[in-house]
Amino acid sequence: MKSLLLTAALLCLTTPAFADIQVTDVRAFETSEGMKNGAVLLTLKNTGKEDDKIISASTLAADQTEIHEMLETDGVMKMREVGAITIKAGEEVAFKPDGYHIMLLGLKEPLKAGNARPLTLKFLRASEIKTTVEVISRSTKKETGHSAHHGHH
Repeated sequence: MKSLLLTAALLCLTTPAFADIQVTDVRAFETSEGMKNGAVLLTLKNTGKEDDKIISASTLAADQTEIHEMLETDGVMKMREVGAITIKAGEEVAFKPDGYHIMLLGLKEPLKAGNARPLTLKFLRASEIKTTVEVISRSTKKETGHSAHHGHH
């Protein structure tokens, strides 16, 4: 009986950290023919008791992915790559057109509304989480002026 209780206790302690990160609302706006870049938007919620960090993403839909942030400097929106984003315990981080987003660089084909693409997110603690990006029409949701930048990155 003691060994059963010990085993049960150890299993509770070894619950995978990925259970602490919830990935929702994963989407990308469709791209036009000839556009080589796109962006993934999503929400990450940390339900755990410790902070975690998203450190990278990967997809077969593009040659490269980078985590970016939009910042306003002197009235001008500028995009910059960030190495990682902390998701504090009990909080969530929304990736949106005028903030954090995952850039898809070197799209292998245009993103078409109604299609889906696999995406793997890598975290410092939660390891890897596989998800699916739903491609949506630009008319589905109002977007800030960031869209024009994607074709010229």
